[in-house]
Amino acid sequence: MKRAIPIVSCALYIALFLLVRIAMDRSSVPLIIGASIALYLPYLALFMKKLTPKPAILLATAVAARLILGGADPAVLSDDAYRYLWDGRVQSAGINPYAFPPDSPALSALRDRKIYPQVAFREMRTVYPPLAQAVFLAADLAGGTVLSLKLIYLLFEIGAAFFLYRMTGSIRAPAMFLLFPLLVLEAHGGAHIDIAGACLLVPAIYFLEKKQSAMAAMFLSMATAVKFLAVIAMPVFVASAYFNSRKESGPLRAAGASARTVAVFAGVLAAFYLPYLSAGRNLFSQLIYYNRFWEFNGSLFEIFRLAAGDAGRTAAFGAAAGIALALPFVKKLPARERVALSLIALLCFTHTVYPWYLLWLVPFLSLRIRAGELYLLAASPVSYLVWISYGATGEWRLDPMLRLAEYGPFYLLMIIELTRGRYVQREKNCGDHSGAE
Repeated sequence: MKRAIPIVSCALYIALFLLVRIAMDRSSVPLIIGASIALYLPYLALFMKKLTPKPAILLATAVAARLILGGADPAVLSDDAYRYLWDGRVQSAGINPYAFPPDSPALSALRDRKIYPQVAFREMRTVYPPLAQAVFLAADLAGGTVLSLKLIYLLFEIGAAFFLYRMTGSIRAPAMFLLFPLLVLEAHGGAHIDIAGACLLVPAIYFLEKKQSAMAAMFLSMATAVKFLAVIAMPVFVASAYFNSRKESGPLRAAGASARTVAVFAGVLAAFYLPYLSAGRNLFSQLIYYNRFWEFNGSLFEIFRLAAGDAGRTAAFGAAAGIALALPFVKKLPARERVALSLIALLCFTHTVYPWYLLWLVPFLSLRIRAGELYLLAASPVSYLVWISYGATGEWRLDPMLRLAEYGPFYLLMIIELTRGRYVQREKNCGDHSGAE
């Protein structure tokens, strides 16, 4: 009976993704959400101790899930992918994507009947950082379709899987990464660029643990050039460079190591921005607007906003930054856990949290299971129910009770795990996990 569990789990995993694919229609959003959450049952069963199937079966399952969602229209849950493709088309025409919003007369010659009508907020300039723009350009050159985006993401996933294998010496961590339900749903169903940043975070952590601070800073900078969310981990990388160097060379050279880390990070990020400098002030104008006025599905942010009004936004970011600055000095925490908790802090205090934002936590859950994080990622598709209320009322706002269901158990589990020292413990073999852990 036990020997049949892996095969049954793989079959159920694929069957649920087939259900998601068949239900890819906005009227079937509740069914998509239900199937997406149910996927975690076969996923965890696949990685139960001593029952994990052979690598070939895991690989075939991961490939099958991606093939099933390969032709799915991401606009059912999010139209972001069409903005990506539009930005890529603008760049292919030799135009700076930060210079004009899609509805500008300067871009009228680029409009078509397939991509442009699907682009949301056409009056707004792009908000995406330069490495994300490079991916969009590559997708346009590769055919300018959603499928071309997904194929590029697959290359990032393969790279991340390679580094996860190098980190653990086991096939388990790469398999857990490639089969993680939210990753497959958001990268190959929704075609979200966050997957590229999450994948680049993996080599950043790998080199951080190898005490190669320059390489770690380079990859962290690349992840930040996909999405600025990654910059919250910078204090961990700078402090690690300092403490690692101080053990061998003293405080003066340690300060120099920290400075080099900052210089590498800033230099790589600046290099990515160089091709786009002609946009001038428009380079960051939309990002500033987004951070000032956008909000959806926040958790602790809501408390700050209710308590301090407009100033609450700044206070919430300050709280996340304060935690990120303090984490490097918590000596019992492994470096990777400091990075994970920095990202969690930002996600808890930020004003906007869509399910694909949580892809940044998937690499950590591939290395170890934490109940709080796992619950949050599994429950996050609940926020897609906003489409139902939006269709009925025209208001883009999630019911508070749904947010309570999404975040309440997460915070409870996080408190339990933090007080029990789960984040302090380093597994003897990071590739050896139990699905029931």
